[in-house]
Amino acid sequence: MRRFGTGLSMVSIEADLIELVCADTLCIATKTDPAGAIASLHPYAKVLNTPSQTGCGSIVGSSPSEFLEGSVSPTAHLFTTRLISRTIGSNNQIVDEIYLRFRHSQPVEWMLPGIPATGHEVEIVVVRIACIEAGQVMSERVYWDQASVLAQVGLLEAKATVSETIKKKGVERLPVVGADAARAVVDWDV
Repeated sequence: MRRFGTGLSMVSIEADLIELVCADTLCIATKTDPAGAIASLHPYAKVLNTPSQTGCGSIVGSSPSEFLEGSVSPTAHLFTTRLISRTIGSNNQIVDEIYLRFRHSQPVEWMLPGIPATGHEVEIVVVRIACIEAGQVMSERVYWDQASVLAQVGLLEAKATVSETIKKKGVERLPVVGADAARAVVDWDV
């Protein structure tokens, strides 16, 4: 774990962040405790799952409770998670790199809105940046490689060729690798 900051303020910030890190929206979207998730969020929290443009707050227009009610169940039991790295900043921010694995046997609205279950296995690494204020998650942005997710659920061919117009520019196939991207991060020797 990397820490930035000095003195006693870092101890307090780190304790608050560690306590909240598994109670915020990304972790709760993979667990079964909607009440705990809602309690961990500030009433005016902003959450943005960037690739799918889902979440809550001013950008997507739903409240934290509305967003979580649609995100927590029934997909919670599908996920296996592994924290790969965590960086805690002196400005009440935490950045996590998290490996997620799940079978797309039910809709996962926060990641694949409007897409029915495909039955495919998905492995992906997400990066989450959360800001904690007064013991609650005030904002969270989550990023992942949506092309790799789409390839793994069968909506995009991982080694798909490109249109003739693009081929004329020297591009033969899309740079989409599917689950290999997540596996490369998990298998990385530091």
